[in-house]
Amino acid sequence: MLVASGKVEIMPEKPMPMAGYALRKGKSEGTLDPLYARALYLEEERPAVLISLDLVRVDNELYHEISKEVSRVLGLPRKNVFVSATHIHSGPEVSTSFWNSVELDDDDVKLVSEYRAFLVERIGALVEELQPKPRELYAGSTEVKGVSSNRVSEDGPLDRECVFLFSRGEAIALNFACHPTVLPAENKKFSGDLAGAITNLFESKFRTAMFLNGAAGNVSTRFTRKAQTPDEVMRLARLFYEQVAPSLEKAHQVSGAVNVKWRNLKLKLREFPPIETIERLEEEAFKQWKSSLNAPLPVRRMCESNYLGVKILKRRLSLLEGIRSIDFRIAKMSIGRDIVALFVPAELFVEYQIAAKRASAYIHTILVGYSNGYWGYVPYGKTGDSTYEMAVSLIHPDEYGRIRETLVELVRE
Repeated sequence: MLVASGKVEIMPEKPMPMAGYALRKGKSEGTLDPLYARALYLEEERPAVLISLDLVRVDNELYHEISKEVSRVLGLPRKNVFVSATHIHSGPEVSTSFWNSVELDDDDVKLVSEYRAFLVERIGALVEELQPKPRELYAGSTEVKGVSSNRVSEDGPLDRECVFLFSRGEAIALNFACHPTVLPAENKKFSGDLAGAITNLFESKFRTAMFLNGAAGNVSTRFTRKAQTPDEVMRLARLFYEQVAPSLEKAHQVSGAVNVKWRNLKLKLREFPPIETIERLEEEAFKQWKSSLNAPLPVRRMCESNYLGVKILKRRLSLLEGIRSIDFRIAKMSIGRDIVALFVPAELFVEYQIAAKRASAYIHTILVGYSNGYWGYVPYGKTGDSTYEMAVSLIHPDEYGRIRETLVELVRE
């Protein structure tokens, strides 16, 4: 197997609107820790490149721009380029039309557009420096306790498995389903948050460590974090590291050809309530949020999220006029029968990941969310009723079954 990896800082050069929290006001005010783009190149019979970004999302247009540049630089098909976001909420805004977290004025749009161009240039330079060499590749997994929780229901479904793929000393990819969001909306300093802290710890052993987030739509640190501070970020990161690092010695060698396959689903959008209903729901959600300000942090965050969900939906309704369906593209990358990775352009609920793993014909199964585009939340069955995630979801509930069936079919092949 030919393997290469690298990373490059992607810090904005100017204060910018930040992404992730709709209640956050103003621009960024400095940095807690750097943001990075990381690359992992794999080749056995055919190549594949994984790009991981310390960002909230990779929208459809941004994926197009990045994959086009990587394809141009490396001379490989765009379908062999996979781009994902760690889904931090303490990085710069990268979307300017539909998915932006906060309202943007003309100056903000210019800043975001300039940053996107800078980002594509930096990633192009990063992959140009890659030098693939023959290396052994290993895979394994372990359970991680005390870091993630189901954020919709504390006792709800959860996948605590961390699956890892690594080449000793060179690179490690860590797949774990969890919103890596410890820092609050009040934070205005750029930070890789929990994902960044985890990768920094592993980069004491590897040249490059990347965090590939899983089906984390309903998974976060909401019920495991004790505070929303940089110290708490490090406590959870160390807890993760101390459980995963010893398991690397138990990993097995991976062999076989790299294979890539894409599947496109034409999904219909859900039916949205009239604007009058949305405005009434917004008013009710605002009152609930205000009345929760003295409640325990998890309750307060849940009420805040529900209020934000209604506000976001209200803003997007006008942009959805005339749109009845979307192209939902799922990518599959496998190495022999040892490991398979499914890349999904959405925030799937964790139940999809659990179903795929149970059905998989591979030794290890990875589901990477926030990849190769972005279509928002995809709840599972009725688990998303009356939640923030359901409020902002675009996809019709009738399509949830098709998404699950497609994932299961891909891992059975």
